[in-house]
Amino acid sequence: MYIEEIKKELTGRMLDIWQGKTDLPPEKAEEYRNLWRQQVRYGLEPSLVEPKKGVVPAKEVMKQGVPLSKQKPPYKLLIKNGNSPGDVLVLSAAIESLHVQFPDKYLTSVGTPCMEIWRHNPRITPGLGAHNAEVIQAEYPLINWSDSSPLHFMAAFVSDLGKKINEPLRLQVNRPFLYLSDDEKKIPDVPRPYMLVNSGTKTDYTCKGAGRKIYQEIVDHFAGKINFVQIGEAHHLHGPLERVVNRIGQTTARQLFQLAFHSVGGVGPITFLQHIYAAFQKPYVAYLGGREPLHWEHYPTQTTLTTLGQLPCCRTSSCWKSRVVPLGDGDQKDKSLCLLPVLSGDEMIPSCMDLLGSKAAIEAIERMISTGVICLGT
Repeated sequence: MYIEEIKKELTGRMLDIWQGKTDLPPEKAEEYRNLWRQQVRYGLEPSLVEPKKGVVPAKEVMKQGVPLSKQKPPYKLLIKNGNSPGDVLVLSAAIESLHVQFPDKYLTSVGTPCMEIWRHNPRITPGLGAHNAEVIQAEYPLINWSDSSPLHFMAAFVSDLGKKINEPLRLQVNRPFLYLSDDEKKIPDVPRPYMLVNSGTKTDYTCKGAGRKIYQEIVDHFAGKINFVQIGEAHHLHGPLERVVNRIGQTTARQLFQLAFHSVGGVGPITFLQHIYAAFQKPYVAYLGGREPLHWEHYPTQTTLTTLGQLPCCRTSSCWKSRVVPLGDGDQKDKSLCLLPVLSGDEMIPSCMDLLGSKAAIEAIERMISTGVICLGT
């Protein structure tokens, strides 16, 4: 949490404590500072309640706000999540499910990174906060059983939300949800037909990457037939491909949604882009390899390329490893490494991705062209 963001929420004695201008013992002042870090993180107003051992347990934080038991219908919920944009987009399926299963019973608002995801979503009610709504921290603990239970990521969010509001909530949809404005539905200035390609990863989970060599072979195979637009955050690991429209670091979230909406499909790893395509019910070829369970990530409109059961490291379950090789940045993910890394071009990639190669994605795209799922006509 940025220091300036916290300081903006503090006044009077709290600001004095934060700045060390107090007669409190240093350890007590630090306990209060830790308390306020957590409160601001969860979108709550900092307070001078006595901190317990310097932190607010997550369950106590979630109970702040106005409990449902003290509200009248429609019940108000402020649903919080601090994860990456991909996780946040998956959460939209849980909120949609809540409104489908219990129409008019709840009003919902959200507090997440990448709030652009929620723009134009009719399920979101502005003006809800800890002053008038129960604050729920949306999580998905069932991920810890994903290798032994046939559960989708969306259903894990749904299960958690249902338990926290004491409702028998069930997944009612098979995709996340995004909404575009009329202006965003206008065709962008990109050569058509085109596909989006995400050939990189974030630094935290490099095991999701198939490497530039594989994606370059896909681009080259469809030269003259399909244009490719390469996307990704500039601060992530995205080496530029050749013979593509390079949009790395050049799109906002909303611009990315527009590009995906008007494309004929996409190809890349298990990532934010994958969930965007699922939301628009458009074709996406996903390189999953052996890292995650197929049922956890797969969507009906998606071709998921997996090697589960085909390598010693993922023969009976997914590996869930974080990185291919250590990055030396002090992150604990350097201790969760691929067991079978191989060299692909000038990059080390997991053996599962190398086993899939470019052929699996090329065949999937060609098949969708032949069946009309991907239409190349303008």
